[in-house]
Amino acid sequence: MENRFPKVGLKSIQRDGLEYDFTLVFDLDIKNYASPSKDRTGIFTGKPQHVITVSTGETLFHWCNSVSPTAEDIIEDISKTHTLQELLKLFNQNPALQGSLKHKFEERKLQLQAK
Repeated sequence: MENRFPKVGLKSIQRDGLEYDFTLVFDLDIKNYASPSKDRTGIFTGKPQHVITVSTGETLFHWCNSVSPTAEDIIEDISKTHTLQELLKLFNQNPALQGSLKHKFEERKLQLQAK
């Protein structure tokens, strides 16, 4: 008898080097055990395989909220603002970098006012 339901592959289709864009990549085995193949966080490096749970997500959430943006990140964000409100919000969210990046904020403010 012919199989009416053909097998569908589980091969991921993605561009080469896509994992470069990610901060954390887990490889899952057949039993759903995860092991990091890339871990810029350092949280899971050298740890045994584990099943991903809510606790894993909470750990990542806390890590994300503890990482401070760099000056380069903020400069990029400044250039992406489209309104004075967005620029002011970004300025107020980063008090530690307000002094050193004041000239960048002022530059963008003048650009936005000229529009």
